[in-house]
Amino acid sequence: MSLKPQTAIVAWIAFLGLAVLLAGAILPPVLSGLSTGGLQPITQERAELARSRLLLTGAGLILAAMLLDRFPTVLRLASRETPRNLVLLLSSALVAVTGAEIALRVVPAYGPDEIRQRSPIYVPARFAVHRFTPRDHDLLEPRDDERPALRTRLRNGYRGAGFAPSKPAGEVRIAVLGGSQVYDLNAGPEEDWPTATGRLLKQRGLTGVRVINAGIPGHNLLDAAGRLLSEIHLFEPDYVAVCNCHNDLRYFGWVAPERPPLRVLPTLTEPTDARRLPEILTRSQIAVRLHAALVPLRHASYSDERSLLARRFDHPTPWAVRQYALGLHAVAAIARGGGAVPVFISQPRAVTPENAARVEALGLGNDTTFDAATAAEAFALCDGEMRRVAREQGAVFLDLARFHSGRLEHFTDVVHLNPAGSRALAETAAELFYALLTGRSAAGLEPPPSR
Repeated sequence: MSLKPQTAIVAWIAFLGLAVLLAGAILPPVLSGLSTGGLQPITQERAELARSRLLLTGAGLILAAMLLDRFPTVLRLASRETPRNLVLLLSSALVAVTGAEIALRVVPAYGPDEIRQRSPIYVPARFAVHRFTPRDHDLLEPRDDERPALRTRLRNGYRGAGFAPSKPAGEVRIAVLGGSQVYDLNAGPEEDWPTATGRLLKQRGLTGVRVINAGIPGHNLLDAAGRLLSEIHLFEPDYVAVCNCHNDLRYFGWVAPERPPLRVLPTLTEPTDARRLPEILTRSQIAVRLHAALVPLRHASYSDERSLLARRFDHPTPWAVRQYALGLHAVAAIARGGGAVPVFISQPRAVTPENAARVEALGLGNDTTFDAATAAEAFALCDGEMRRVAREQGAVFLDLARFHSGRLEHFTDVVHLNPAGSRALAETAAELFYALLTGRSAAGLEPPPSR
């Protein structure tokens, strides 16, 4: 026995209301059960808000069903123009979208505005994969029930409080280039290890020294050479230090004559703050998540590079060390050509040959295309090439890796430091740079050979 169209619609709306009520009732306990460490206070608050909205939506649907049952004239008028199945479909879709939007707000994804607040803005660059926007930009960190906290400052395209492009008389400049470890992702304002190194040098009496944090996440030696050639030499640094290895390891497994970095590594084609989502849609979690999922499709031309980075390789190719060493030679030559002393800094890392099995078991975010043991060997290859090329090029070699590699308590993954790691690295770097600048000897400092 089939129901009348009006009765079926009323019953379906009432059923949807009961389903939404049930979802609201079980949402907080389900989330608590799925969370091993318990819900964060802000997530608990959002879950309760979502629960209230779901209960209100469910109650509204049941009330609507009761009113439609009480006043069937509305449905009879609607059914003259609208087939029953279409009404059922539209009502189901509306409830599903509303419920999904409410549920997704429990753990919201960041929209374009939030991303601009939390992340550096990258823009295309001719001589590197990208660069920071030259506009002043304060990065903010959301906090529970408080105003966002200052995360760091970007001034004129560099991390920190800013510096004059033209070097003042009497100032000694040290520019430190590298990737996200030099940028120091997890350090607070002015607490990144290059800036802290400069502060420690001033405390030791070298008041005329300025350390410039020229690190940009994702950059390798190729990017360092390009930026040094096209901009940084104009700041007249007295010392140009590079601390690059991890990002270079990403090509170690596949670089070859038929797969040169020029043809495989991607470049940014548009600013990361380009607004592709209309303002009104940024308020919808469904729209924000769909936008984030579709963005990679705009970069489908990089599929070769993405597939290579997704693979695991057993060992570096015969061309990998040559490519890395050539980058070191280029940086040293450009630095010296611009009147600076080249400085090579071995990169501290969590993984070593001794703890590789433990690092692999911990899953410390190794994105080098190697397993932990092979990555440790590749890091050691980079150290050896740094030392060798430094001797050939008359560069300074600072062996920071010697003091900090393998200290898992200082890392959040294979190369990124926690605040304690940043402080420890700054103290060692300050000690070695102090010895270099004052003509002293120190363990870990290998000055250029006399010529």
